[in-house]
Amino acid sequence: MNREKIKQIEEIVKKACYENKFFSEKEFQWRHTDFVRNFSVKLAKKLKADVELCEVAALLHDIGRMRYGPDDHEITSAKDTDKILHELGYNEEFIKKASRAVLTHRGSTKPDPVTIEEKIVACADAMSHFEDAAMLFAIMNREAKEHKKTAPELIEIFSSKLDRAWVKVCRIPEAQKMLKKKREALKLIFG
Repeated sequence: MNREKIKQIEEIVKKACYENKFFSEKEFQWRHTDFVRNFSVKLAKKLKADVELCEVAALLHDIGRMRYGPDDHEITSAKDTDKILHELGYNEEFIKKASRAVLTHRGSTKPDPVTIEEKIVACADAMSHFEDAAMLFAIMNREAKEHKKTAPELIEIFSSKLDRAWVKVCRIPEAQKMLKKKREALKLIFG
């Protein structure tokens, strides 16, 4: 595993997080990315998948969202992943696999994740929503202010978001076990 290259990718992503013009919650974007990375690495080790591939794809999964906005960010993120990894000297096979894992990370858009590494990154992205309740509350606060959402509307939005995320988590039983108690706690909050 090339820790130096991963450190360079981390710095590129942090810079994109803190310089993005699309989200005021810049710290939360980095925290989300770091949670996705940590879950990806844990799952990759448990499932004997390519740990470096999962870590790199997890770090880069939202780079396009930060640089260009949320629309089709899986596509812009995959393109930037390809470019960044070429610049860092990764081999073509690794770049292709990492870019595909980034492209499929949403799990709710096509193409579907197929390889274990693709499934891990998509799952870890969903897992992050259960890990950082403070981020959910910050986003709820923004939605309330910017879009004049009522408390019941906010609860419905985030309850649905957590339900969709849980479906993705359930694709990997080890992930489901890791988050069972956190999901139960958030269900108590959001109903």
